[in-house]
Amino acid sequence: MIKYLCLFFIGFAFTNCATIVKGKNNATITFVPNITPDRVILINERSGVEQQILVKDTMIVNIDRKFRFFKRSKYSITFFKSGFPAIKINLIPNVTFWYWLNIPLGGVWMVMVDPFTGAMYQYRQTKYTISF
Repeated sequence: MIKYLCLFFIGFAFTNCATIVKGKNNATITFVPNITPDRVILINERSGVEQQILVKDTMIVNIDRKFRFFKRSKYSITFFKSGFPAIKINLIPNVTFWYWLNIPLGGVWMVMVDPFTGAMYQYRQTKYTISF
């Protein structure tokens, strides 16, 4: 019995609210344009890395929620269509409610795990409709 109790507390010490509920570092965001764009560019504002997204009717992008320990990611995605102005959307995650629950449930130790896994942050909106 003591063996199982020790295993439970060890497992509990290495997990916490946001990591359990929200998962790891990646987030999936969907973009649905009313007209198929000519070009779509995703820019990681923190690292400066720019990548071109395969243009489809519906685009699903997996992006990181964290950049470094206690530093959230910052992305922008720009849609280009000839004859229309470019549409730029900034994607910046916010601190999740589950992260703040760590303080009363587990104290300081619990507060350190979520920033490491990226579960501390979440994007408020995960589906965008793009209208040119």
